Amino acid sequence: RAEAEQDRRRQGTEGPAPGVGDTVWIERFGKEGIVLSERNAADRVRVQVGNVKVEVSPSEMKKV
Repeated sequence: RAEAEQDRRRQGTEGPAPGVGDTVWIERFGKEGIVLSERNAADRVRVQVGNVKVEVSPSEMKKV
């Protein structure tokens, strides 16, 4: 449980880590997006921001 809390702090989130279908805020784009996939081998998450699909680090997004 303590390890999960440390992961959340590293990701910049207070609650559970965002999952597929969750809405997240991506600071570098200044926009919300929808999570499309879990983390891949490169520790990146696929997110749809408007009409564009991007891969971002979990630390770049915060669940809204």
